[in-house]
Amino acid sequence: MDRSKEGLTDEDRRLIKEALKAFEVDEDAEVPASILLAALVVGANADTVAKALGLNRDNVVRPIAKRLRDNGVWKNGVTYCGWFDDDEKVGAASFLCDTLVAMGRANRGEGFEKLIQDGTAHTRQGQEAP
Repeated sequence: MDRSKEGLTDEDRRLIKEALKAFEVDEDAEVPASILLAALVVGANADTVAKALGLNRDNVVRPIAKRLRDNGVWKNGVTYCGWFDDDEKVGAASFLCDTLVAMGRANRGEGFEKLIQDGTAHTRQGQEAP
């Protein structure tokens, strides 16, 4: 179902806020993480995501969208992710790593999974990522 023209419902917005809380997303990561989650609903497109979230398209969403496209998270309007892995810890770690990509702090590719394995990816409380 194409939701790009409809935008986000109140329920979608509630679920995004709930996910940000569950993933313990820091304030500085909130916008990039919200962009990732909204794209699952409205499509991986800077214009539709910016409109859905009420964010500045050119200064906020497009730079993040470029990083996501350059790293293969977004391709042809689709989000490619491992956030829904059967192992919740793997899914959460994957989401947090993709948030780092969106923020420009990491790149997918060789060594990307090492962020989790060597403990350099951390949660808000400074603990190692699961």
